[in-house]
Amino acid sequence: LNHTMLVCASPPSESVSSFVPLEVSNNAQLYTSMGVQFEYAEDSFLRWLLPNSGPIDGGTTINIEGVNLGSSEDTACKFGGQIVDATFISSTMFTCVSPANDAGSVIVEVSSNGVDFTASMIQFTFHVTPSVDSLAPANGVQQGGALVSVLGANFVNSLNLKCRFGTTLVQAVYISHEQLNCTTPAHAPGLVPVEITNNNVDFSESNVTFLYQP
Repeated sequence: LNHTMLVCASPPSESVSSFVPLEVSNNAQLYTSMGVQFEYAEDSFLRWLLPNSGPIDGGTTINIEGVNLGSSEDTACKFGGQIVDATFISSTMFTCVSPANDAGSVIVEVSSNGVDFTASMIQFTFHVTPSVDSLAPANGVQQGGALVSVLGANFVNSLNLKCRFGTTLVQAVYISHEQLNCTTPAHAPGLVPVEITNNNVDFSESNVTFLYQP
């Protein structure tokens, strides 16, 4: 590349998890003796992402589990063609924050050296953030148990689809991308905000309320 930088492709190695000396030469006879080490690592692969979906605005913290993920500080995640920094937790766990992206699914891979990425073909789906327009009914008894229809937009048919009444999460039943049903949990009398999550992590911010009555 220039007088201070060159590029070499590493040859195959018969042993893994080993260090070998790396020296350079201008004439293939006399080599440097700087004591630089290059590490050969076992092949890495991913097992799962949690969550495996998030809003198109990005910002979702994702736990990524795999095998032989390494221990380097040069960790990275790749969402489709976008590369973002990763946080090393252990040789089997990284965390990454999703970037903004168009709606749809992309392949997520990770790297422990910032150059070589896994080839596990694990998908992450970007969806439009859900919103809540209204509740029917919008009130119920403090003991809970009322079936509430939530009307809004961008609901996803997923096991992670849930309603949050105040701070309490309950499972949602998907009806359509504009409607779902939730059963109210018990709560002290008063108004509580009701929000929706498609991935059990990121929630709508619609400020629609449900009135608990004594």
